[in-house]
Amino acid sequence: MPLTHVAMWTNHGWQDITAENASAHSKVSAHSGLFMCKICKQYVTLAAGEKNKKHFRHRSGEPDKNCEDRSAYIPYKNHLSIEFTPPIRIQIIDNRSFRLKIGFILPTNDHFSGSFKIGLYGTNERIIYDFSRLRSDTLTYLDVGSKPVSKYIITDSNGLFPGVVNGIREKGTLFDSINCKKIPDDADVKTNNTYYLLTTKNIIGGYSSIDIEPICTQNSWCLYSVTAKKFNSEAARFFIELGYILTEKSVRFQIVWGAYQNTPYIINHNSNQIYTHIEGDSIDTDVYPIAPIKRFSCPDLKSSVSEIKCNERQQLLSLGRRSVLKYTYLWKAELSDAAKEPALEVKDIDNRIISAGVSDRLPKEKIIIIKSQFDGHIDIFKNDWLIERIPLKAASVLEIPDIQMNTSIEIFQGTDSIWKCSFEPNKYISSNIEEDVLLSKLKNAGGKMIPVAHSFGAIALKYKNYPKVKEWIIAQARAGYISEKAYKLLRGNR
Repeated sequence: MPLTHVAMWTNHGWQDITAENASAHSKVSAHSGLFMCKICKQYVTLAAGEKNKKHFRHRSGEPDKNCEDRSAYIPYKNHLSIEFTPPIRIQIIDNRSFRLKIGFILPTNDHFSGSFKIGLYGTNERIIYDFSRLRSDTLTYLDVGSKPVSKYIITDSNGLFPGVVNGIREKGTLFDSINCKKIPDDADVKTNNTYYLLTTKNIIGGYSSIDIEPICTQNSWCLYSVTAKKFNSEAARFFIELGYILTEKSVRFQIVWGAYQNTPYIINHNSNQIYTHIEGDSIDTDVYPIAPIKRFSCPDLKSSVSEIKCNERQQLLSLGRRSVLKYTYLWKAELSDAAKEPALEVKDIDNRIISAGVSDRLPKEKIIIIKSQFDGHIDIFKNDWLIERIPLKAASVLEIPDIQMNTSIEIFQGTDSIWKCSFEPNKYISSNIEEDVLLSKLKNAGGKMIPVAHSFGAIALKYKNYPKVKEWIIAQARAGYISEKAYKLLRGNR
């Protein structure tokens, strides 16, 4: 049967190609790595058929003969079912031992009694865990021992978990080096990213485009650190033989509309539909139970937007090609908790916090120190004119010197403004206005409320002969907000 889902390696990566377009390359050996079946990740050859018509064909000596594209035409899209694969994590103990763990989550808030079993395929080993060990709001990683197996068999009388969890392949399985989680089969890997490779093969040496370092050896299994230094055919072949696609830009998924709260593998929302944005080659979204999905291609032709109808309280959302690359539960519920503000520290050189708002005092030695969790930028205004924009890098400490009066500093994380302080001189009312008249004007000034720093309370010291006004100013400083018109009145801008 002619193959319908073939890619060819180019300087821009793996690109879809038809047999007609590939004819210009003449007949190519399956061992050359020029053409690849996108479904089973095995090399294919371009051969001549009836009337010398070119077509792609699997070679007879392939180790895997179960490719769907061998016998019938199957639309090349994500296959979603509840048979998803829970995440597997590797824990490195030392240079001679490691352990594996499987992440479980209860897809319901109901409580279950009893236990479930995890069987190691090809062995008589069974591991028993009580349901009480599992949480319903996050993943619980359970130890499955130090012996890698190709499959883990889950025996669960409640039917909450898949019967089989794909395990570790002897030819090699990749793990993310940051969180040590197994990368799903068919996933993308990026150049210059470091991965852990668990395999029974000795792979040291012989690669000019791949950095390979041994980390741990346990029985017949070896754990390596691998990094593709170059985006070329050698690096692409190394990963494709493991079942992964080398790319310079991996799959990205983001919910762009619909209020939600994101926790590991659970997205809480309260919408009848959500919109997602996906970047990646041949990547699609599906949900189970099945619900209508509308897909729209973006102008760049490299990404798409999907509208997903949320008809069920709980839905399984998948993202992938032939197998699920990523999955999460969509839980429809009221969003009772407010989202937490990103952590940000703005302090003076004495490590004292500088509050957002308006301040009539400059920080000590005119210096502020900023520490942010996320990337962003800092805008500095002088007399309401933007005079400088400074990049803000995550987990870095940035010092802003020479702060002057009539200067405002605004901090952004991403595109969100999360902190702003204006340093302005005092221009207090100097007239002999009666206290009750002044207090009435302040209380009835109206206008929008603006934030003020606690240091704003220092204004009250200027009104020691107006005890009622002084008390009112202190109350506003404690509350952190004041009417904009009242603020201008106190500043003398009547």
